[in-house]
Amino acid sequence: MKTLSILALTFALTLSAFAAPPVSLPEVNSLIDKIGVTPKPQAELEADPAFIRLSEICTGNSVAVTDALPGVSNGDAGASLVIRAMQSLPAAEYMTMLEKLPVLVKQRQIGVPVLASAISPQGRMTAFLPDNYQNPRVVAFVAAARPSFAGTPSDGMLGALSAGLVTKAFDAHRAKGTPIPKVLLP
Repeated sequence: MKTLSILALTFALTLSAFAAPPVSLPEVNSLIDKIGVTPKPQAELEADPAFIRLSEICTGNSVAVTDALPGVSNGDAGASLVIRAMQSLPAAEYMTMLEKLPVLVKQRQIGVPVLASAISPQGRMTAFLPDNYQNPRVVAFVAAARPSFAGTPSDGMLGALSAGLVTKAFDAHRAKGTPIPKVLLP
């Protein structure tokens, strides 16, 4: 019995050693304030030390960062900036973040513009949803997100995404030599 308790304690300590540190909302807000929410090209953001730090915070902490989106400074503009900082996440982790957004919109904790910035992001994940449009997680996400865009041009874009038309457009650009990353879900 004592051996079992020691093993359980060792296992718990090992897990806690690998757990992501908690997200400091004041630090995230300070970084957002340093970066500013005026729209900038992704390449310019990726050269900004404050944006690099924000991206580092998001890596390995995307669930906590996503949960903190309603509290970031500068409202939807600040939350959209955080979404842009998540472009380097692994595909499955980015998808997990996406899956939470329609719920936050429905609860009115974030606005539709934040969801839109995640659906059509600048940067590495630009073609993420189109490239994975047949994946069951993406299909479920689009179904969950679509009511937020009812009657808007984005609703039509989501329909085109579901039909694979957006994928064909990205593939045509790739065939012409446009460097569009292809990030696939496992």
